[in-house]
Amino acid sequence: MKKKYEIKNKFIKVILKNEFGRLVKISGDSTGLYVVVEFKNIKLNKKIFDKIYKYNVEVYPVKNYSILN
Repeated sequence: MKKKYEIKNKFIKVILKNEFGRLVKISGDSTGLYVVVEFKNIKLNKKIFDKIYKYNVEVYPVKNYSILN
Protein backbone atom coordinates (compact mmCIF):
# COMPACT_ATOMS: atom_id res chain seq x y z
CA MET A 1 0.00 0.00 0.00
CA LYS A 2 2.86 2.36 0.80
CA LYS A 3 4.12 2.22 -2.80
CA LYS A 4 0.60 2.73 -4.17
CA TYR A 5 0.09 5.85 -2.02
CA GLU A 6 3.52 7.14 -2.95
CA ILE A 7 2.66 6.91 -6.66
CA LYS A 8 -0.69 8.66 -6.15
CA ASN A 9 0.98 11.34 -4.02
CA LYS A 10 3.55 12.10 -6.71
CA PHE A 11 0.84 12.17 -9.38
CA ILE A 12 -1.28 14.66 -7.43
CA LYS A 13 1.70 16.95 -6.89
CA VAL A 14 2.64 16.87 -10.58
CA ILE A 15 -0.92 17.65 -11.66
CA LEU A 16 -1.22 20.53 -9.18
CA LYS A 17 2.09 22.03 -10.31
CA ASN A 18 1.16 21.60 -13.99
CA GLU A 19 -2.26 23.20 -13.55
CA PHE A 20 -1.37 25.98 -11.10
CA GLY A 21 2.41 26.41 -11.23
CA ARG A 22 3.83 28.77 -8.63
CA LEU A 23 0.33 29.71 -7.51
CA VAL A 24 0.16 26.55 -5.41
CA LYS A 25 2.09 25.64 -2.26
CA ILE A 26 2.10 21.97 -1.27
CA SER A 27 2.90 20.80 2.26
CA GLY A 28 2.09 17.93 4.59
CA ASP A 29 2.84 15.52 1.79
CA SER A 30 5.45 13.24 3.35
CA THR A 31 3.07 10.43 4.33
CA GLY A 32 1.58 9.85 0.92
CA LEU A 33 -1.96 9.71 2.29
CA TYR A 34 -2.79 13.37 1.89
CA VAL A 35 -1.41 16.75 0.89
CA VAL A 36 -2.21 20.22 2.15
CA VAL A 37 -2.49 22.69 -0.70
CA GLU A 38 -2.47 26.45 -0.39
CA PHE A 39 -3.59 28.38 -3.44
CA LYS A 40 -1.85 31.75 -3.62
CA ASN A 41 -3.91 34.61 -5.00
CA ILE A 42 -6.48 32.17 -6.34
CA LYS A 43 -10.10 32.40 -5.35
CA LEU A 44 -11.46 28.88 -5.40
CA ASN A 45 -14.47 28.57 -7.66
CA LYS A 46 -16.40 25.95 -9.59
CA LYS A 47 -13.94 25.99 -12.51
CA ILE A 48 -11.00 25.19 -10.24
CA PHE A 49 -12.90 22.50 -8.35
CA ASP A 50 -13.94 20.97 -11.68
CA LYS A 51 -10.25 20.69 -12.63
CA ILE A 52 -9.48 19.04 -9.30
CA TYR A 53 -12.45 16.65 -9.43
CA LYS A 54 -11.52 15.71 -13.01
CA TYR A 55 -8.73 13.65 -11.43
CA ASN A 56 -11.02 12.03 -8.83
CA VAL A 57 -9.36 13.94 -6.01
CA GLU A 58 -11.36 14.59 -2.85
CA VAL A 59 -11.04 18.06 -1.35
CA TYR A 60 -11.59 18.99 2.29
CA PRO A 61 -11.09 22.56 3.51
CA VAL A 62 -8.38 22.72 6.18
CA LYS A 63 -10.51 25.12 8.21
CA ASN A 64 -12.86 22.20 8.93
CA TYR A 65 -10.05 20.58 10.93
CA SER A 66 -8.51 23.65 12.52
CA ILE A 67 -8.89 24.63 16.15
CA LEU A 68 -8.54 28.25 15.04
CA ASN A 69 -11.98 28.42 13.38
